[in-house]
Amino acid sequence: LQGMITNALEHNKDMLVAVARIKEMAANKRRSFANLFPEIGGEVAGQKEYLNYNGEKKTYDPEVRANLTVGWELDIWGKLRWANDAAIASYLQTVEAQRALHLTIVAQVAQSYFELKALDRELEIVKQTLEARREGVRFAKLRYEGGLTSEIPYRQRLVEFARTETLIPALENEIKLKENDLFVLVGEFPVGSIPRGEDIDHQEVPQSLPVDLPSSLLKRRPDMIQ
Repeated sequence: LQGMITNALEHNKDMLVAVARIKEMAANKRRSFANLFPEIGGEVAGQKEYLNYNGEKKTYDPEVRANLTVGWELDIWGKLRWANDAAIASYLQTVEAQRALHLTIVAQVAQSYFELKALDRELEIVKQTLEARREGVRFAKLRYEGGLTSEIPYRQRLVEFARTETLIPALENEIKLKENDLFVLVGEFPVGSIPRGEDIDHQEVPQSLPVDLPSSLLKRRPDMIQ
């Protein structure tokens, strides 16, 4: 599970978009900050002329010129300062949005993984039940052929066996779909199967949260900060 979470944070498409968005906002922040300073420009040009009179080439003195320009927009009404503050706020908002997405991806991978493990357990139980049903059919057949019971109990056992058997393909399909969801979350092409870790019974998950958690913890949520 921890390995899949790490892969998801590194290769998830939405996560990569969020990282690129942060870089874009950082560039916008630097550009807005640069507008507070003077703008300096320069130009250097050279020119040399040749004239040809009856095969005689005459050269004029070369001309070289240089221009230096300085421009500075006086921020009398605070337009540039406010634009810089807005750029900083947008950058920080993007960072918190990326943190919120980080938490969402971790939660989605963990939830999908435990749902997959639960489906594995359900499939295991159904297979065990199917074996029990198969034994029940065998015993019912022996009792019916031995004349101890009528045909009805035997037919009932066959129906129960067939009904249980139909559950296996449906569960296997659900498992494959859940694995595909996990592959998409971790940014991989859905090929093969998802590796499983410890049995779900060995996972230590708290049954409930402490009752004395302060509401000020909400201020730590990235979406609230955003």
